[in-house]
Amino acid sequence: MDLKIYRWDEDDVEAMTNETKEALLEDHDFYSLIPYKAKLDPKGWAVPYVTGHHYRQHWQTGLNFLSF
Repeated sequence: MDLKIYRWDEDDVEAMTNETKEALLEDHDFYSLIPYKAKLDPKGWAVPYVTGHHYRQHWQTGLNFLSF
């Protein structure tokens, strides 16, 4: 399953209203997807992150264990 990720820096988030936060979380264009790769290629599991930022990440369908 793909992994959804987006930058979630506290300074940026604290400046937002609750409505803006909700709209941001629902906007699927805001997310980046890290595609799942089969374990056949052991080099395919590394993902670079820019240090100094906070990230929010979860599986593509969220916490739905029935579709996981």
